[in-house]
Amino acid sequence: MEAINFEACRKKYKPEKTRHLFISEAPPKLDSKRFFYYEQVQMADYLFLETMKVLYPDDFSDIKNLRQRKGEFLRKFQREGFYLIDASNEPMKDRRRSKKKKQIKDSLETLIKKVRNLIDKETKIILICKTVYEVCHDELKSRGFNVLNENPIPFPIGHQIEYREKLKTLLRKYTMSRTKSHKKNIACLESLWDKDIENRLSVSPILELVSKMDGVKYTYLTCSTIEEFKYNLTLLKRKRGYGILYLAFHGSPGKIILAKSTIEIETLATFMGKGFKDWIIHFGSCGTIGARKDRIKTFIKATDVSMVLGYKKDVDWIDSAALDLLILDWLQEYKDMNKFWRMLKRDYKDLISITALKAFHK
Repeated sequence: MEAINFEACRKKYKPEKTRHLFISEAPPKLDSKRFFYYEQVQMADYLFLETMKVLYPDDFSDIKNLRQRKGEFLRKFQREGFYLIDASNEPMKDRRRSKKKKQIKDSLETLIKKVRNLIDKETKIILICKTVYEVCHDELKSRGFNVLNENPIPFPIGHQIEYREKLKTLLRKYTMSRTKSHKKNIACLESLWDKDIENRLSVSPILELVSKMDGVKYTYLTCSTIEEFKYNLTLLKRKRGYGILYLAFHGSPGKIILAKSTIEIETLATFMGKGFKDWIIHFGSCGTIGARKDRIKTFIKATDVSMVLGYKKDVDWIDSAALDLLILDWLQEYKDMNKFWRMLKRDYKDLISITALKAFHK
């Protein structure tokens, strides 16, 4: 692939209006055949793959399919105003970090002229790779460009998860138009975890963080008795705009545990009725999902919820809190719950294994 073809491939997918401009480090070696905008790529196209996973999670099924449909995804990328250029027009001559930074610095004025010709005052710029950030960030900001990231985003080779999480967080913080949104407000019921009410543990900070990062609402209610629990459920039933019921209690197989009583999932189904139809129910409780599979399936059928998640065994509070945060966050990105579960298992398989998290679909 000759150097001139880099720009020919890129310009084919240049949007009419550039809303988001990604600036990466440099094009690949001339014989690599793995340029971001080159449609026929069979391996090592990390930047394309990981970027598409962030922007279009509902359209992604597997890597082979994504590569086969690369032209389709690039056209969507183009239609939505995304464009990617390189800080240096030439492949890196030396892989040492200091030499790469020098090459980018030597190209900086050319880059700035290119950026001016591509954007308007509303365009948001995202710098990819630590070297690009360190050389370009302050200079671009000083010249009035709207650079979004205040910290480096690593190139995704060896840093795929970190790249996806940082890019996803950045886009959420500064724009809501990047992709389809499947926002689900969260209803949470929680009981006391122990008798230390002065230093009380609570999942409420998790809800606050998800609310701020994802732009969703939440309702948080506490209950220590069955009567309180049942009454609070009634308040939450059919709450408009809500789609997640987060139950934060102690538990055991097929049960949630309150201060002086327990609620079997069959009783819970009776309390819920069809008032949470198509919601996602997350049991943030030890072992509740460890019940027989037929009991869980009966619960889903009785309540008509779309998915039930929870832990099959006793789990450390910190481990479960970390995974609860990830679950509530990731649920905002997906309409297809099968795809949500498949992607979560792929990226957090170790944590899911440690906690014995399990999911059941309608």
